Amino acid sequence: MKKTLPPSTLDELSVPNRKFRYFDAQGANIFRSEAEGFELVNAWWLAEASLLAYGDAGLIDAAFDAAGLSAAGYAARFFEAGGTQCFVMHDEAAIIVAFRGTQLDDFWAKVIDISTDVHFIPVPDGAGGLVHQGFLEGLSFVWEPLRAHLGELLNGERRLWLTGHSLGAALATLAAERLNRETAAVVQGLYTYGSPRVGDSNFKSRFAHKNLAARTFRIVNNSDLIARVPPRILYTHIGTLKFIDNAGHLHHIDDESQILSDTNALQSVQPFLHRLRFLGHALSGFKLLVPGFLADHAPVYYALHAWNNYDQ
Repeated sequence: MKKTLPPSTLDELSVPNRKFRYFDAQGANIFRSEAEGFELVNAWWLAEASLLAYGDAGLIDAAFDAAGLSAAGYAARFFEAGGTQCFVMHDEAAIIVAFRGTQLDDFWAKVIDISTDVHFIPVPDGAGGLVHQGFLEGLSFVWEPLRAHLGELLNGERRLWLTGHSLGAALATLAAERLNRETAAVVQGLYTYGSPRVGDSNFKSRFAHKNLAARTFRIVNNSDLIARVPPRILYTHIGTLKFIDNAGHLHHIDDESQILSDTNALQSVQPFLHRLRFLGHALSGFKLLVPGFLADHAPVYYALHAWNNYDQ
């Protein structure tokens, strides 16, 4: 059964989402750990993991118990350092690494900060490419303990998957490439949601190693502003584009210039940010409408659209 999208108000779209029923009906919709091409059921699982990544360890554990994931053999471990957060879930067949997006305090203002960041000049990533400095630093905070934990879990049987939304998508992209390059691990799949551009063409070229590019899928919801920054003059997108149109239908897109052209949405960002900060804490429970180019970035919409496209 298709699920209804909540209204695009600030209180409905903010994170963490403690009302959401994570991985509902997962027992009848098994994650396909060995898939090599795009799978809608996996897109749903990974979108929900990306949404859940905004929660703390307590919310993640509660969601696992409520969905029956713990009883089904899944375990989770939470990582947090320097403002970067992710969790790793695994069973005997799959390992899923989900990175959190923008920090939770003042969530929408920080999302806007990504779109208007003037400190977007890329820096060397140590392997011949250029990437966004903030994204690179964010991954560094959790890299060593995360890599060590994955080393313990990878046993030749489990398949490794990475995902994330927004900033989390950028971190997942960097982590997938680095694992692919520095370790013997084979990344089975990388699914990102509302991802900004991460690196330059040299960084992108490294996704040919172990054929990672063919297993990278970038999902963009309609007019999502964050998927259109930083500027193309310095950065390029990576992976196969799957585009969700205004009616919620998902399409494969070969020529992304048709739908990811530069927009004038940035001109509307500052007025919205001004209203957001002016109202301050009075926004608790407030029905402030989020503009479409920002509402389309909401992680709950990605999760619900993924389910609705799968369950049809």
